[in-house]
Amino acid sequence: MALNRRWVFWQVLTPLIGPGVLAGVVAFMWHSLDNSFQPKLSVIADISPWATVFYCMSTVAITMDQLWEKMVRVPGDTKSRGYFVLLLFIAFAVLVYNTLFVIKRHDTAFVLPKEAIIVTAVLLAGSVVSSYLGHEAAAK
Repeated sequence: MALNRRWVFWQVLTPLIGPGVLAGVVAFMWHSLDNSFQPKLSVIADISPWATVFYCMSTVAITMDQLWEKMVRVPGDTKSRGYFVLLLFIAFAVLVYNTLFVIKRHDTAFVLPKEAIIVTAVLLAGSVVSSYLGHEAAAK
C-alpha cells in the first residue's frame, strides 16, 4: 500500500505544522519592525494538548463520516466496520482524556506535566494512523 501523500499533506501536515509556520513568519516580520520583540520558538511551536484534542476529533469524525457512507453502500464490508469501531474507541479515549484535562485545568496551580504531552502524542498518533487507515478503506 503506497502512502497517500495528498491525504498526509492536507489532513496532517497542514493543520499541525501550518499554524506554527505562519506564526513563525509573522513573529519574524514583527521582530523586523520592533527589535524589542524577541520571538520564542517554544511559544511559536506550541501545540497544546487542548488544541490537539480538537484536531484529533475533527480528523476522526471526518473519517467516520467517510466510513459510514461506505458501510451503507456495502453492508457486508467488515473491514470498514472494524475501522469504524477503532475510530469510536479512539474518539472515546480522546474525549475522556479531554474531560479529565478540563477538570484538572480548573486547579489554579496546574502546570502541564510531561506525561500529559506523552499521552496527547499517543492519542494524536492513534488518531492520525487510524484515520488514515479508515480513509483508505473508505476510498476502496
